[in-house]
Amino acid sequence: MPHTTIRQFNAEFRTHWWNYVLLFTGISIGLEVIFIPFFRLLATYLLHLGQVPVFTLTNITMLITQHPLVSLALVGELLLILIVGYWQFAFLLLGIQAIQQRRFSFGSILGNSWWAVRRLRPAALLVLLGYILLLLPGASFVFKTQLFAKVHVPEFILDFIFSGPLMATAYSILFIGAMFIGLRLVYVLPLLILDQRSASQSIKTSWQMTSRGQWWVLLKQILGAALLLGLMLIAVIVIVIITQVGWDQLPQPFPLYLATVGLTIMEVGHSLLGMWFSVVTLSLVAAPFSSPGYNFSFSQPPRGKMTSLVVGALIVLGLLAIPSNYFYLKNSGGARPLLISHRGVDDHNGVQNTIPALKRTAKEHPDYVEMDIHETKDHQFVVMHDENLKKLTGVNKKSHDLTLTQLTRLTACEDGHEAPVASFDQYLTAAEKLHQKLLVEIKTTPADSPQLVHNFLTKYARRLQRDHYELHSLDYGVVQQVRRQAPALKIGYIQPYNLTYPNTNASFYSMEYSTLDDSFILLSELHHQPVYAWTVNSSDSMQRMLFLGVNGVITDNLSELRDELKDYHDPNYTMRILNYLNNFVG
Repeated sequence: MPHTTIRQFNAEFRTHWWNYVLLFTGISIGLEVIFIPFFRLLATYLLHLGQVPVFTLTNITMLITQHPLVSLALVGELLLILIVGYWQFAFLLLGIQAIQQRRFSFGSILGNSWWAVRRLRPAALLVLLGYILLLLPGASFVFKTQLFAKVHVPEFILDFIFSGPLMATAYSILFIGAMFIGLRLVYVLPLLILDQRSASQSIKTSWQMTSRGQWWVLLKQILGAALLLGLMLIAVIVIVIITQVGWDQLPQPFPLYLATVGLTIMEVGHSLLGMWFSVVTLSLVAAPFSSPGYNFSFSQPPRGKMTSLVVGALIVLGLLAIPSNYFYLKNSGGARPLLISHRGVDDHNGVQNTIPALKRTAKEHPDYVEMDIHETKDHQFVVMHDENLKKLTGVNKKSHDLTLTQLTRLTACEDGHEAPVASFDQYLTAAEKLHQKLLVEIKTTPADSPQLVHNFLTKYARRLQRDHYELHSLDYGVVQQVRRQAPALKIGYIQPYNLTYPNTNASFYSMEYSTLDDSFILLSELHHQPVYAWTVNSSDSMQRMLFLGVNGVITDNLSELRDELKDYHDPNYTMRILNYLNNFVG
């Protein structure tokens, strides 16, 4: 029965938890301290060597055609990452099996996992790549790795997909299909590693093993473990939070000290429960291959030595976590980020990029109003986000198809509001009268004139600089031209995906928030290049960006962001733990 199987693995984890802690802590330290920094440095070095300032999804074609050697080197790095990912899976699978057979030895596991990598064939790498790119929704229930943490669909793309029923339905069908295929092929990697099958044999065998409803049996087991994990996590969190509510009534400094202890307990509990879930799910996947015919040779070290290693590892981790938690709780809040209204609106209070919406939003005193401009047919500038006008005006034309006079005769409609399409001159003048700073996004298209940046700076640079307005653009060519022609103006480089830290002279970076991480923020601080996160609209994402310490938050919901800021700066330690929890668990 499924419940009996989970209970067996649960009892196994409780009995030998110290071995599992050492196994998972060892692999995590190896990835975080050695492999991930190495791959980041390698990618940065390769791009620098090839004089490629930035690598994003928008310049892949340019990279392949103009820098073929760099492209090949990056492909080689991708293969290395896949190999390390395969090794990580083999290491954990073999380690769990060794613990369950009472023959746990780090040396043996390292040797056997390396032997599994040496047997790796190109076809197996393709299978692993398929798991990552196609089967990740299903496979991630069983196997997650920090190596591929950035492999996900950015939130702004998901927002676009789910904005219409047709695309949302199509995506949902593909997602469910990917999960189903992932479950049907979930035994492929164990077959490659434990049964030493070829890639084609592993795929065929896994498909057979999950036929006749066996995939549903496995899914119910995994979902049962996930439900139990969620309940245990909630229990730990509730206990810590309720306890801290009481501690907060004590005189200082006791609430701070006790909050530090509570936060550390919550982190340890989260880590142990995560290890438990991984052990259960990987054991479920490896269970069919646990007979002696599939086993490797292991040797068991002395019990005392093992206990010393685990205790030592826990002490080191605790010593690292406690000071970090203490300083977070003591100094929570930090500097307030810039509050930036996306396209000049707040919670649907007008038509994006129009003057009436600007006037309403300016009453809330954002630090900046972000807005967009396109070049027109007569080389002027109109305030508009989309290249095509149809969505807002109903006119199936592009900005460069019409003159500025023709464009400003149009009326834009959105969310029950309507307003005239504005020229940049009109919008800029209105902002100056309101004493409202602007963050101007310069949009580019293939139809733009070569003089676009020169014309824009000739006409507006002095006014923008005088009022401390800022620019940003998705086009790195625009960033370079502005830095050359108007070095006093601040211009940021917009990136829709965080792959590597760019080597540019941009004044700041406007980053899509869902791929931002603490390493990018740290590097930005070292390079003195602030980070503005976009487009941050939900409460959870706002809290996460505040926790990361971004320098600016671009949002459609300015009022909600202000409320989140108040909560984030709340001196109550219970609230600070909750703020931390949102980022830590997410």
